Amino acid sequence: MSPAAAPDPAPAATPAPLSHEPPPAPPPSQSPSPSSTPGLVSRRRALTAPATALGSLTAPGRTPLSYGLPTLDAATGGLTPGRLTLIAAAPGTGGSLLAVSAARDAAVVHGRTVLYAASGPSAADVSARIAAAHAGADYQRLRAGTLDAPAGIRAGIDAAGQAPLWVDDGEDLDTEAIAATVGDVDGLALLVVDRLQAAGDPAVPLSGDALPAATRALVRLARDHRLPVLAVVDSDDPALIAALRADVVLRMERDGDAARLSVTDADFGAAPHGPVPDTAVLLRPDFAHARFLDTPATPPATPPGETPVPPPAIPPPAATQPATPPPPTGTAPPSTAPAAPLPSPPQGPKSRPAAARSGSIDTDVADQIRTTVTTALHDAGGDPQAATNALIKRAVPDVMAWFDHTRKGSRYEHSSFPPVNDLLKKTGQKSGADAVWEGRLSWKNMPLRTDAARREVTALDANAAYLAAFKTHLPIGQLTHDDSGTHDPKRAGIHHITPPPWHHTDLPSPLGDRRTAGDVWITEPTLRLLQRCAQDGLCEPPAIHESWTSGATENVLEKLRRTLAHVRREAIAHEDEVTTEYLKAAYAKFISTMGESTYNREIRRPDWMHILRSQAFANLWLKARKAHQAGLDVVEVTGTDELHLTGDWRRLWDEGRDLTEMKPKHHYVLGGSDQ
Repeated sequence: MSPAAAPDPAPAATPAPLSHEPPPAPPPSQSPSPSSTPGLVSRRRALTAPATALGSLTAPGRTPLSYGLPTLDAATGGLTPGRLTLIAAAPGTGGSLLAVSAARDAAVVHGRTVLYAASGPSAADVSARIAAAHAGADYQRLRAGTLDAPAGIRAGIDAAGQAPLWVDDGEDLDTEAIAATVGDVDGLALLVVDRLQAAGDPAVPLSGDALPAATRALVRLARDHRLPVLAVVDSDDPALIAALRADVVLRMERDGDAARLSVTDADFGAAPHGPVPDTAVLLRPDFAHARFLDTPATPPATPPGETPVPPPAIPPPAATQPATPPPPTGTAPPSTAPAAPLPSPPQGPKSRPAAARSGSIDTDVADQIRTTVTTALHDAGGDPQAATNALIKRAVPDVMAWFDHTRKGSRYEHSSFPPVNDLLKKTGQKSGADAVWEGRLSWKNMPLRTDAARREVTALDANAAYLAAFKTHLPIGQLTHDDSGTHDPKRAGIHHITPPPWHHTDLPSPLGDRRTAGDVWITEPTLRLLQRCAQDGLCEPPAIHESWTSGATENVLEKLRRTLAHVRREAIAHEDEVTTEYLKAAYAKFISTMGESTYNREIRRPDWMHILRSQAFANLWLKARKAHQAGLDVVEVTGTDELHLTGDWRRLWDEGRDLTEMKPKHHYVLGGSDQ
């Protein structure tokens, strides 16, 4: 197994070569000698005398490693060899950045060999975070390959690239693979496992119900190799933390603009170096540079007659001033001192609550979104509108990067798009349409509108309709022809049908506002909706003449959908309209540019574009059907998100802006004296 190293550095000191010899067996425990230490001597078991055990605590290689944060080191005593430390942090809190801090201090600052088992972040993510934190570089620009750094920052990035850090971000990463790699890495000083996923996922071995066994294996690994092991779990659920049984737990929560760490030692139930059991450590997030900073302690009172000494100044952010380059290779840099307060940047999104524990999101993408928004506000001088405009301009490449990250480890590579079927090609250069009908809705209940009875109508808005449409069956490979006239639910694509007659005047047709009679090419969501209507007795089944389909799955966009929904929900809770508008532009443009747009060269799937749009129309139709079944009058159904109803709609949906909620836009009256 060949671990992946950090980004290619300039020629300098190289990491220790990997050994392919089997790992040496740990030395046996020393049995007590009857002549030197009183005690029992067993012929079957190796017994250890206290003097021998105590002496091993001060043996070479037993010195604890630093987190790179003096305040945390003081509270915990550092990362002790032979012990498993667990960082428990809800998604978006910054657990991975704390792991990065420890890896950076060991590998970059002190030249110790680190193995980073990345079950979630990629090798590029880990390396860019370590480099950005060490050099004070803009993480987002560094990760995107667009950083134009001054010489001082570039020197810091190069120094990080030369560190003895090995990253394993391969598929099927489990504790057996990690243990095998530990034995291959010479002089290993620290093992980081980032991260254990609380939500079960068959594609992620270190997730769900497998976690207790995984942490037991990591505890044994730490003991057997006398190695500090630092693992991150994306949950702060006390029940899960207790089940994982780590030696030390760092439970991370947001506390305003700071991150609060509660330190618990399995032997004592509290911080071993803290003065009281509920000792907490406060750290200041610096997401722009992918790191945490020590929150400065309150300065001591100045004795009478003395002039107070001002705190040491620190440079402004890296975008405006180069970082000091690291010392030459071979010299030990000074230990990190507690950081003084940073200059206050323009106010960004408010502090985030603990993330929901249900479902699986990509916390790296969520953190990238927050950092991008904060940076945009900083660059715009705190002007929300200017920041929003700048973010919307970069929405297409950003959402493609998020999509790519959420698809890490998948079997399907979206950039290998298949040839476009002729039916999906536009007939003109600009406004010409192709042959596929999406089921666009534009319907009004005319009999009800011409009725003289007075009715109060509420115009409702379906939230984030295009984002909700990400949950749909998408074809994976190239579409192939089928003229059998049957529908395979395991496949998806486009279908040539004779639509059934629609005789209902109080509910729109699932085909939408189609005014041309006869056969039509429709998408997968529209066909499935027609078939559902047939099962419910609303119409006859559609007659399928031919299809172009491929094997399909609903999971292609699922992690991206959950991640964007999570960040959107968080932004709404904190009235952060900059993030909300940024996300809206991202998911809408993701759909609109995946066809034949010149604004997105990374994907060509016009079939996906039609299917996603059709799913948005189908979702709105299903909401209208739900209201109709509940006895409400459906007055109007328009586009992907507008539904007008009479009656108490709150019996069906909660009011709000989440994807499962509905939002009232306005009210009006039909009939009576107001008509």
